[in-house]
Amino acid sequence: MRTISNLRVKGLYNNELLGYLLRALSCTEALIKSEDDKPMVDAFRNAVLAYDAAIKQRLFKHETQAVVDAGNRAQQIYRGFVNYTESMLHHPRAEKAKVAVKVKDIIDKYGGLNHLSVNNRYAILYSVLQDVNELSSDDQASLYLSEWIEGLTLATEEFRLALDVQNIERARYQKGLVKETRLKAEEAYAVFTNSVNACAILKGDECYDNLIDNLNAMISVLKTTLKARSTRSENNKSKDEAEGNVDTTTPEVESESAA
Repeated sequence: MRTISNLRVKGLYNNELLGYLLRALSCTEALIKSEDDKPMVDAFRNAVLAYDAAIKQRLFKHETQAVVDAGNRAQQIYRGFVNYTESMLHHPRAEKAKVAVKVKDIIDKYGGLNHLSVNNRYAILYSVLQDVNELSSDDQASLYLSEWIEGLTLATEEFRLALDVQNIERARYQKGLVKETRLKAEEAYAVFTNSVNACAILKGDECYDNLIDNLNAMISVLKTTLKARSTRSENNKSKDEAEGNVDTTTPEVESESAA
């Protein structure tokens, strides 16, 4: 009698477990069509998709690609503006060079954008634009700054909009959601595999043999991964003990008052 092999899912990393569960779900949906099996398949699907969504929402802890792209565009234009200003410091006409000094002083006041957080970069771009816009119209015209101001304003606004969208997504981020949905996915997987095994006994394994064979093939690969990981861990532990790197003393228990 075929049954789905046991798998110690708690030993799998999130990406390993999610990858397996998504493949198992896809295989199940392709091979299990009976209406009688629909409730157990639906429960399994819901738990896996919730786990998948939790893993994806964790990406919002990092900068989104839209923020990175918008920030890079703004920084590229700003770098061109800085280079242009520095070149105008050496203009043969003294009045133009004098205006260039004013602009360079504004740039130097806020510093460069390299190696700063996205929020700090936006703050500098915004502040520089404010100060440059406060220059007289004659000063701006003498260095033909209107196109630089227009281009940098547009890029900075796009940068701000991308940051706003990212902040909205981050506000939706729920701490601990990955752990919570993983536990539920593990439980749903256990219920699902037990149900399939029970159905195979009651109805005959020919109804589920393709599914069981496919899942067992995936499980075999994961078991090999877990065994190799366990072996490496044991070898490293033995090496540390041989080299005297393991503290075998019993730690003292702190009193509650000390805690």
